[in-house]
Amino acid sequence: MSKSIYTILKTGILLLIGCLCSSCVYLDIAMLDTAEPLVKGKPEFQVYYAKGIDLDSAVFIRGVNVDENDDWTEFGNAVGGNVTGGKVALGIGMDSEIGLKGWEGEGSGVKASFKKRFYHNKGLSVAINPAFFHLKNTDGDDRVVNGLEIPVLATFRPVSFVALTLQTHYNFDMYSRYLESTDGITTRQKGPYNIQHAGVIADLNIRAWVLNLYLEMGVERIEAYNGPISYLPMWGTGLGLEF
Repeated sequence: MSKSIYTILKTGILLLIGCLCSSCVYLDIAMLDTAEPLVKGKPEFQVYYAKGIDLDSAVFIRGVNVDENDDWTEFGNAVGGNVTGGKVALGIGMDSEIGLKGWEGEGSGVKASFKKRFYHNKGLSVAINPAFFHLKNTDGDDRVVNGLEIPVLATFRPVSFVALTLQTHYNFDMYSRYLESTDGITTRQKGPYNIQHAGVIADLNIRAWVLNLYLEMGVERIEAYNGPISYLPMWGTGLGLEF
């Protein structure tokens, strides 16, 4: 790896680690991207503001966040909250790029991704962008989430400075909750509990020189653990620098 690429990745990783200072578990599922990979050796840095999923609201555990006598069929839908984050991506050639993002707000976490374009013809590109993510809360009773995200993106670029992207994705989240015991030292774990959700997101990208503006809207279908199926509207906006 060349010194310049190493420096870019190191800077991006340090920036994203700095995002991990929140205490909740909100999952960021914003796309704010296209199916087109970056040119080999070229980076993009992005900051964004989007709506995330409150994974606490998608897990119903008796004796923890649910009363022992509650009727489990009457729980509310999963909810969301705003997240602020940063992302760094780097083209690695062979129609591929790698990415790392971190976010905070009403939730914090990191996500590592690998994009591979497998179709390109006359302004149309199709790619997959699988990612692994990790969220952790250390305020009081800890919540830890590890998961896999599998998106498929299709981008149409009618002119050089405008791109329209449609993404569909599936997420599998493993949610664990660690509760302090009565002695205040040891902990006990509840879970992991599996949360599954999928969604569709539409994105508009406008490029001007090295600037990339992203605007998106979508909807997410969430199957809560021991709870109802929810449909949550999603949105996001981001600004990137592509060199």
